[in-house]
Amino acid sequence: MLALLAGIHRAAAQLPVITSFSQNGLLVCSNLAPGLPASLQWSSSLSGPWQTNWAGFGAVTADSNGLIHVSVPMFYRVPACPIPPTASRPTAWR
Repeated sequence: MLALLAGIHRAAAQLPVITSFSQNGLLVCSNLAPGLPASLQWSSSLSGPWQTNWAGFGAVTADSNGLIHVSVPMFYRVPACPIPPTASRPTAWR
């Protein structure tokens, strides 16, 4: 039983961790498997939906007053392994 708990603790300690996110847009994440791809997901709300691309920002149309209203990314996460963008599971948030 102790070995099982130790394995769970070790696995939990290896979740990706966003260690910094600077004002110039540099995001640094640790605890990733060397040589394997990682996926960065973002959302304008902690509850999602989580996105993996920036397509929605490519062509934002101004309204009749010449204004745009855009929910910009405020939350970022790096899943432990690449998952579909519509899937949901706890990871590191910043």
